[in-house]
Amino acid sequence: KKSRKRKRKLRSSTIVSPGDAKVLKKMLAAQN
Repeated sequence: KKSRKRKRKLRSSTIVSPGDAKVLKKMLAAQN
């Protein structure tokens, strides 16, 4: 149940939270 809620929040955070985008970019760079 917790995972489900987190997934939903992450989707909204993608555009709402600029900090989240920064972290996502960092993760992407690490993967690359």
